[in-house]
Amino acid sequence: MAQLIHDSFFGPLVRYLSNGKLLPHEETRNPALLRPFIADPYNNPSERSLPEAPASDASTSNHSDGELAEKGKDPLIVDWYGPDDPVNPLNWSNFTKCAITFELCFLTLAVYIGSSVYTAGVVSVKKDFNIAQVPATLPLTVFVLGFGLGPMTLAPLSEAPAVGRMPTYVWSLLAYVLLQIPVALSVNLSMLMVFRFVTGVLGSPPLATGGASIAEIFTPRKRSLAIAIWGVAANVTVKRVAYLTIIRPWILTFTEPLVFLLRTWTALIFGLLFIWFTSFPFVFQGLYRFNAGETGLSFRDLLVGALLCVPPFVLYDRGVQRKMFDVGGQISKPEQRLVPAMATAAYHNLGIPWASSLLGFLGLAYVPIPFLFYFYGERFRNESKRARHT
Repeated sequence: MAQLIHDSFFGPLVRYLSNGKLLPHEETRNPALLRPFIADPYNNPSERSLPEAPASDASTSNHSDGELAEKGKDPLIVDWYGPDDPVNPLNWSNFTKCAITFELCFLTLAVYIGSSVYTAGVVSVKKDFNIAQVPATLPLTVFVLGFGLGPMTLAPLSEAPAVGRMPTYVWSLLAYVLLQIPVALSVNLSMLMVFRFVTGVLGSPPLATGGASIAEIFTPRKRSLAIAIWGVAANVTVKRVAYLTIIRPWILTFTEPLVFLLRTWTALIFGLLFIWFTSFPFVFQGLYRFNAGETGLSFRDLLVGALLCVPPFVLYDRGVQRKMFDVGGQISKPEQRLVPAMATAAYHNLGIPWASSLLGFLGLAYVPIPFLFYFYGERFRNESKRARHT
């Protein structure tokens, strides 16, 4: 519990207000931990822990510290005090890890509910603003658009050492909650769409980086199970932050085949999911004469389906995936862990059977993508200039 409080958003606030006296860092309590790291490896070559870079790598001197660190050539790379450092998330207690996983699951669930809960109010929006069915569904569409565009900036921002994950989660969540007020008080469709889009952007961090946060606290051998459960539910300059958060994600998307395919696949899944959500009022209220409350209850079947998927995945994880790791907890081919995994107008024009079938056909068209990852992922990684090669 102490570790959980120390590393929470509350911890830095307490340390700041108490001038470091309360909830101090380990090196503050025990300054001796810093002694092996005081020597400057640039000014004292005998203290260098890494070998000299060969002459052919001299050109890397103009690269940023982050790029050198990724290539293992930066002698000032920051690391833990040792393999047993209690501050390392991999060494946190099981209670702390489970608590953080629960918080991420709950946060992700809340954001998902915030996106799809709108579908139950489409009928009221039509009546209050005196608009047709298609315009009434646009606030759901722009929310999902915010989901897609938000991670392109907020997710990389959480990777910047000067920002980190916790501030990104906390401040975006605070803004997300506060902006629900103008969403509820919208006086016309334009106002509703603008604030739904903004809240979609602000609600995207847990969806985009929740899996990464879990990956940082669990070893690779246990990581996939933790992420499956989540699925159910150094200072840098401003210029560098702007590059990492705005420019680099777009470069990676359109220059790396694996990134492009994975994002396209994810976009299709999100699109199919929310098109399906949009059809709920049309099918259940229009065809089966459900009221708004009964239509809302139909969403609980999604939770039942997700929970039913967990036990078989646990068996697969323990019986297959964990055997892919060596004694050091590493896996040579990450691709081996991959497993195959307009609405209103369509339902009006095509009817429920064919409109639903169209969603199935679209999903079927993208089924080969996970298999491309599985069979050709290693080849794509080897040809990439940015991927790490072992």
